[in-house]
Amino acid sequence: MIDKGYNCTVNVRHKKIEQWVILVYFIAIIFIDMVVNPILDQMPQAHLTKYLNTYFYGLFFTAILILYRERIINNIKNIKNKWDKKLSITFIIAILTIFFMVFSAILLSKINIINNAQEEFKLGWDIRSVNIFIVSVILGPIVEEIIFRAAIFKLLRKKMCISAHLMTAFIFGSCHCMCDVLIRGKVEQLIAVIPLYILGLGLSIIYEKTDNIMYPIIVHMFINWISITG
Repeated sequence: MIDKGYNCTVNVRHKKIEQWVILVYFIAIIFIDMVVNPILDQMPQAHLTKYLNTYFYGLFFTAILILYRERIINNIKNIKNKWDKKLSITFIIAILTIFFMVFSAILLSKINIINNAQEEFKLGWDIRSVNIFIVSVILGPIVEEIIFRAAIFKLLRKKMCISAHLMTAFIFGSCHCMCDVLIRGKVEQLIAVIPLYILGLGLSIIYEKTDNIMYPIIVHMFINWISITG
């Protein structure tokens, strides 16, 4: 006979651990952006920030695999469930997301707000570019989709409707410019990451429509791959 009291205790403990993982994730992002990265940027080996990002996402990737392993395995197993309908929805939303991301990026480039920061990656496939690829295309999308969509969006969605999409997208985009805004005072960067707000919105819609975290993970990986190799 299943002990319901035990299962309830386990679920509560799991939720608390999940909340701590989210809290530590944001504290770590703030600490790295505001303290560690500015120090490393002043050093001759400025590319050390890329290695730090690899260790950071590698650590949270490991934590997420441990914490969400059953959920991830179930999502992988269920990816074939109504896959044709879910794939069609994912494809349409992904195309619209990419279109509006590109459109907004072009507008922002016209007013000199957005800058092209892909030059280092295009220098060639040295160890630094490999690290960028690992973080941007593999570790980053998995960690961020679990944190922002499977955890934060799902939590907000229980209490809100459309605003849950908007709030998750804003948090997602803002996390990518926190250092510039808080340390360098570049408030305009909140506008520069509009394409990321759009990406976050599209990914949360995909997650809601498919009810499977693997779909937004795959789309996130694909879009990041295009952005760093295009």
